[in-house]
This record gives sequence, C-alpha cells and structure tokens, in this order.
Amino acid sequence: ISNAAALGQAANPITETLVNTTLAPVNVTYLITPTANACVGPVFSYVVTVNPAATASAGLSASICSGNTYTLAGAIAGDASSSLWSSSGAGTFDNAALLNATYTPSPADIALGSVSLTITTDDPDGAGGPCAAASSTMLLTIIPGTTANAGLDAAICAGSTYTLSGTRGGSATGSLWTSLGNGTFNNANLLNATYTPSANDIALGSVTLVLTANDPGGVAPCNVVTDQMVLTINPVDDPSFTYSSATFCKTGADPSPTVTGLLGGTFTASPAGLSLDAVSGAITLASSAVATYNVTYTTTGICPRSSTVSVTITTAPDASFTYSTPFCQGAANALPSFAVGASAGTFSALPAGLVFINANTGLIDLTASAPNTYTITNDIAAGGGCAAASSSFVVTINPTPVVNSAASATVCNKIGRAHV
Repeated sequence: ISNAAALGQAANPITETLVNTTLAPVNVTYLITPTANACVGPVFSYVVTVNPAATASAGLSASICSGNTYTLAGAIAGDASSSLWSSSGAGTFDNAALLNATYTPSPADIALGSVSLTITTDDPDGAGGPCAAASSTMLLTIIPGTTANAGLDAAICAGSTYTLSGTRGGSATGSLWTSLGNGTFNNANLLNATYTPSANDIALGSVTLVLTANDPGGVAPCNVVTDQMVLTINPVDDPSFTYSSATFCKTGADPSPTVTGLLGGTFTASPAGLSLDAVSGAITLASSAVATYNVTYTTTGICPRSSTVSVTITTAPDASFTYSTPFCQGAANALPSFAVGASAGTFSALPAGLVFINANTGLIDLTASAPNTYTITNDIAAGGGCAAASSSFVVTINPTPVVNSAASATVCNKIGRAHV
C-alpha cells in the first residue's frame, strides 16, 4: 500500500494494485485510522470489491497450405463466459462462437498470404463495470501449395501412343509422370509427355497414369500432390477378308468375299473399273473392266482398320482361227489368222501327216506335211479363272503336180506334133 500514512485528505489518496487470481469477486477491506494533533480517531473501514478480469488466448500463430482450412485453438478465462472470432480478411468461420472454430481462408486471404484471427471475450461485468472484454490475435500464414491435374481420362487404340496434358500450379516447380503399368514415357518430367503402352497395358485394356507435383519447401503443411487419369486402350479391329481366288474370268460366277474379321465394314476398290458392292464386297464380273484391282475392306468399330487384297479380272479365251486353205504341198509355210481377241494355244491335227514347225503358233510345214485334208484344232488351257477354249478348222494340202514323160523324143519332118 502506497501512502499508507498519508496526510491530508483527497490530495494524498491511498493507492494499491489489486489482483484477483480466483474466478469469483474478492472483497478487500481497508482499515483507516485517522490521527490529528496527537489525537487518534475511530477506525474507519473501506471495502473494495475486486472482480476477476477476463483473459483470452488465440493460440500460437500457424501456417497452412492454400486450399486447406484451419481449426483454431482459442481459450478464455477469468470472468469471461463467451467469445467470438473475427478475421482481418474475408474468410469464414464455421461457427465464430466456438473456441475451436474452423476457418476457411478466402481467395483474397490466400492472395495476401496471411490473415490475422482475433478472439474477443464478452465484458464480464457489463458496460458499467470496471472490467473490459479481453482479446488475443494469432497470425495464420497461408502458403501457396502445389496443385496437380493429370487431365481427363482418355482412350486410344492399341498400337498408338498418347500425349498427356497435365498441369501443375501453386508453388510447384516440377512434376513427374509415373505409370501403374509398365509402359514408357518419352520424358516423364514433361507435362505433355508421350506415353507408349506396354504389351501388358494393352492386354489389360487400361492403365493408370499418375502426375506428381513437387513441394518446393519440402516440409509440411504443403506436401507433394498427385492426380491420376485412366488411359483406356481399345483393341484394333480385325479387317481380315479373302476372296476364293486372286483371278476371276469375266464369264465366271460373281465372287463374294469371306470376312474373317469384324463384320459391318465397307469395301472400296482402285483403280476405277471394278463393279463392287460396297456393303457385301461382291464383284459383278460381267460389268467389270479387265484389269488388276486393289480391294480394301475398312472396319467401322472403335478402332477402325483396313486390309487390302489384289483381284485380277481376265477375259475368257477365244481359240477361233482360220487358214487360207487349200495349200499346195511344198508352198510357203502357212500361219493361221485370228479374229480380234482370239489367240493361239496349242495346235494339233488329225489324221497324222500334218507337220507343225511350231505347235504354239500353228505354223504348218507344207513341205514336210503329206497331202491330205486335216482337221486342225487350237486348244487353250484353262487359266486365269477362265475355262478352257477350243476351236477347229479344216485344211487341205494338195499334192504338187508331176509331169510323167520320157526325157526326149524324135519326130519325122513335117509331122507337127509329138506325144509327151
């Protein structure tokens, strides 16, 4: 107590700092004994009521990663019976009246990088009392965390590669692609890396690809972040088909293909000239031009594919021919004549006696052939999808005339003729 023996009255007040360490009001009684001129007056008592002060603690300052919330750890004591949280920013509390309220930073808070959070108690003894409300503030630092986005799920056809479209953000400075399969990346550090599925990935039909963004600080609260996408690998269509032969004759039966792969595709041909049904692949031979064509079958499934076979259309053989008969034995060798489109095969003659210099051309050796009438046949073997052809022509070889006479004769003068 200062000035415990103070003289005078109001000019020398008695002062003392009173601290109430309890949770209830405490009365302090002062006994004042007045003295004057060696005379002692009666003791006077004075009672001071000390109310317990309110206290508040917002807890220690903390850090979180952007995108996260923070659960506060406030505390109040003394005569405080309630509290309310407030923010220097624009975030929100789930319930500001709770000591352990959860705070969600606003975009503005995140952009600033920190926000002050204050807990304020109620006024314990009201507006007229000597005690005031208590408050405490903590600083919540918001660290820009890392973000990773592997992109949308996608699908490719077996045998293809896939170019990824990952993104990273926040404080991430690097990233790495990994596969839950066993395919390969051209460069796993690139956001748009190219992935080549393995045979096992293809057999399974899908693979999960994971993008991991790094944590530059390397410590909590912001750790590495991952995101994943599923790459579906569809099998390619089987476009296998065949025709019964690679060569068809214009006069033959119209062929249709046998599709051993996926049905429902379309047929095309090149060059132009083949009469082809685009749906069934059937060829109309009579209206097709003689040529060799590439017929292509293309599937229409998820992963379309094409295959091509070669088809040749040929003309039916014509074996018709003629000779300029009759011939004289010993004359110049004779060749047959062919109509337009006709050709030689193998020539033969009946009966025996006619000699061909070349049976493949029909050239007759008229000197070596015996005089007679012959039936000459030109046979063209089956081939090129066409049936065999045959044609015959009658040829006569006449003998060379011979003079039968003596070598000389003698006649009488004036007789005007001689018999030879």
